[in-house]
Amino acid sequence: MNKGGGSNLNDRKSLIEGLCSLLKKAGLSFEGSILLADREFIGQDWFEYLLSKKLSFVIRLREKLYFDLQTHTGKKTSLKSFSKLIEKYGIYSIPMSLGAITYTFVMIKNPKYNPKEPYLYFISDLKDAKVIANHYLKRWKIECCFKHLKTNGFNIEDINFEYDQKTELMMAVLAVLYTTAIVEGLLSHQQKPIPIKKYKNNKNYLGESVFRRGLSIILCIFNKLFKLIAYLQYALIQPKIWKSNQFDLVNFVKNV
Repeated sequence: MNKGGGSNLNDRKSLIEGLCSLLKKAGLSFEGSILLADREFIGQDWFEYLLSKKLSFVIRLREKLYFDLQTHTGKKTSLKSFSKLIEKYGIYSIPMSLGAITYTFVMIKNPKYNPKEPYLYFISDLKDAKVIANHYLKRWKIECCFKHLKTNGFNIEDINFEYDQKTELMMAVLAVLYTTAIVEGLLSHQQKPIPIKKYKNNKNYLGESVFRRGLSIILCIFNKLFKLIAYLQYALIQPKIWKSNQFDLVNFVKNV
């Protein structure tokens, strides 16, 4: 965003309204979808707005927000009192009332060892604690995407655009390229599996990320603008022609 700090409620509403408009044009809706968000995206008005759009959510909370958000009176139970239950079961949930709506407050043991944050906390309109936790853990893929867009791929933060229109255009281009790199990486991994590598934590991971392999592939394909156009026109719509090497780039360029 072309401003300092994070987003406010109006910024978020504007984003959702824009997405809602696009979905409507495609004959779709938010119904059945779940928004995953980090600790900055909180607030009673925000939660109620999402529900008004038939959009469920799983949002992470800071520990102290368990108390700050609650509006009911009376003695509030310390989160430390739940630690034994979390340690025993790995997960624990209780109802949380905000205004007239009751949500589900979920506590899980942090999958990553962190003495400063031994537990993770979520709020959701969903009821099943395990479902809530499993949905949020999918959000790690978003962090991987951010890493590739910023420091391990496209270095988007090195481009300092001053105008919103240029920023939006660049994000649209990067969204296409990122998705293309992932698709090509997955296809390549299916044909020639990426070797497994054992790391210092004694865990096994792919020796090369799917994104990095896909990026190296598209960098070879897109060394000319017309090859990029041809790829988008044919590789995504008529992949058999593209993969069979029957595509005539010269004639394609003449007809553009």
